[in-house]
Amino acid sequence: MAINTIILIGVFIFIFIGIAGTIIPFIPGVPLVFISILAYSWYEGFNIISVRLIIIFAAITVITLFFNFLALIIGGKYFKASKYGINGAVIGFFLGLIFFPPIGIFIGAPLGGILGEFIFNNDLRNAMKAGIGATLGLVFSIFFNLFIALAMTVTFVIKLI
Repeated sequence: MAINTIILIGVFIFIFIGIAGTIIPFIPGVPLVFISILAYSWYEGFNIISVRLIIIFAAITVITLFFNFLALIIGGKYFKASKYGINGAVIGFFLGLIFFPPIGIFIGAPLGGILGEFIFNNDLRNAMKAGIGATLGLVFSIFFNLFIALAMTVTFVIKLI
């Protein structure tokens, strides 16, 4: 087996781990896909994957990192959460991620949003809305990251063909 084939297989293994990482916490999904494509591009001298495309992928990767947190905040704000509800959702997200991965983020974010909002205004209905908003923001973020990782992968494969 040629060294080029072995390297390409390794790159695809890391790309698939990155795609899984868009759903599984602790694996930096989109950044891992980007780094895998960047490493292969550097290995082959940027002849197949251009520096321009790498710069575009880098920008998209940075945008997705910011978007992950913004989606949680925007989801909470859309459902009229206060800063306490949003902060609670963010704290709950991280606590769920640390103590009960991977399912903990889906429990921690809404519970944190509910608890933060309830402590702030003692209204269970608004607290529930804040939790729902945080959860919807989180789910949207996961689908967005999955879409970006798949789009980068498909673009990479098309360039290889």
